[in-house]
Amino acid sequence: MMVGPSERLLESEPTNSWVPHKTGARILVVEDDKAIARAIQRKLQRHKFAVQVVSAMPDACRVLDGFRPDLVLLDLDLADSSGGDLLSDLRSRGSVPIVAISAARGEGDAVAAFELGADDYLVKPLGLDELLARIRVALRHVARPESGAAPVLRVGDLQVDIEQRRVSRAGQPIHLTPKEYQLLKLFATQTDRFLPDRLLMDEVWGPSWRGGQHILHVYVARLRKKVEDDPASPRFLLTESGLGYRFVTAKSSAPR
Repeated sequence: MMVGPSERLLESEPTNSWVPHKTGARILVVEDDKAIARAIQRKLQRHKFAVQVVSAMPDACRVLDGFRPDLVLLDLDLADSSGGDLLSDLRSRGSVPIVAISAARGEGDAVAAFELGADDYLVKPLGLDELLARIRVALRHVARPESGAAPVLRVGDLQVDIEQRRVSRAGQPIHLTPKEYQLLKLFATQTDRFLPDRLLMDEVWGPSWRGGQHILHVYVARLRKKVEDDPASPRFLLTESGLGYRFVTAKSSAPR
């Protein structure tokens, strides 16, 4: 099922009430097109998610603390043009996964959303089955692994505790978005191995992701700013011949 701005699927307006389910994650939907909001709300509730719908930035900010969403689905094309501001504000508040949706199809628009902190980006008109799949993937990425499933990686003063989902450098915690953490986790569990761009994108964004490689490069640059002493001359996260990356466990005298 495709949902686009011109469709009118509403029988009644989406409400700000939500019905929790003991096995369902909480999804905050920020969407001012009533037809799209209602279609998304119905789809997610049929799959046992607890859904709250709001249509503007002030409402989203008001309900965040009380609702405590596990994921935010955010329309960047809000009528008051606040979508980008809200995305930036949400990311500054914490690491909740954010799936951005927009009618803008250009790679530059997607890159801008990722740079503001989005974890995924979908273009309208939306396929509700694909949207559901992307939401499930985003939620799996922030789920804790089973106890004892992964070690603690220490490289120099950088420490990655995969089980506890904690990253620190020189004893100071490092805040990562869900996508940043997932990418670092992949590097940390495949140390000293060459990882091609395509493999990294398939693992982090999924094989159905149609965005360009520039998105990956944006995220690697962001990771370097957080885990490297000198992002311009990295000693851990090295570029390999412009085709991929390698996370090295020994200090390199000639960063690439």
